[in-house]
Amino acid sequence: MSDTDYQETKECSKCSIEKPYDEFNADNRRKDGKRASCKICDAEQKKRIRTSNIEKYRRNNAENNRNYRARMKGKDTLE
Repeated sequence: MSDTDYQETKECSKCSIEKPYDEFNADNRRKDGKRASCKICDAEQKKRIRTSNIEKYRRNNAENNRNYRARMKGKDTLE
């Protein structure tokens, strides 16, 4: 193995700041096992996507809640 396999820092692809590996989320598809962008940049991107599609997320959440309640109601009748 080369020295690059044991790096302690990595540069974020979004903010271009070099940060320790523990500030990156895991991604087993990547060679180094970490995402290209840091946790902070990932969180900001997820927040932007969610706020721009809030109605979609509300509909999905409501549907998931209905499905969950239906499953739980079905379990109660089996006992």
